[in-house]
This record gives sequence, C-alpha cells and structure tokens, in this order.
Amino acid sequence: MGSIIANMGTLYENVTFLCTQRGITPGKLCSELGMPRSTLSDLKSGRKQHLTTKTACSIADYFGISVDSLLGRDQHAVTDADLKAALFGTSDVPDETYQEVRRYAQYLMTK
Repeated sequence: MGSIIANMGTLYENVTFLCTQRGITPGKLCSELGMPRSTLSDLKSGRKQHLTTKTACSIADYFGISVDSLLGRDQHAVTDADLKAALFGTSDVPDETYQEVRRYAQYLMTK
C-alpha cells in the first residue's frame, strides 16, 4: 500500500479543522474510523511523516472531501458544512438527511 507524503502540519491542521466543523474531537474521528489515536498525535508531534493511502482516503471519505482537499492541495474545497448550508440554508441538518441527498446526487452522477 502506498503512502501520501505532504506537509503534515497542514494535514493535521486540516483534520482538526474538519473535526471542529463536524463537532467531534480528533480522538473520536480515530475511534469512528477504527484507527489508532496515535495516528493523528504522531502527525501533530512530527513523529510520523506519512499516512497510508488507505488512511488518507478513509479520512477524506469520512468528511466527504477529496484527498487533495485533505492535503491542502485544493484551495476551493467544498466541505459538507458548505453543502448543507447551500442545500438547506443551514449546516444544522441531520446526517441521515444529508447522506440521503448525497446518495441521490451520486446516483444522478452515474446516469
């Protein structure tokens, strides 16, 4: 499995920003994705200099963004909160409702 090398300070900051937007802690993110909490704490401290492609993809998928956005390569990234606000007029939308809209959008894209 490959690794994605990036400015890990930026990556860690991006992850914590996304966690804050979602109202969760980085520890909860790790727990929900089934990855060790040390994954992010090692990035923060500089003990770790890479992520596996699988881990980066899991984190990006969790937040509904691209890996490029997660790595800070896409300066015009649209977050889930942005989409919720655009679609519903508020980012305070139940996740089930939002996920249903996302599934429908993905379905439409396959047609």
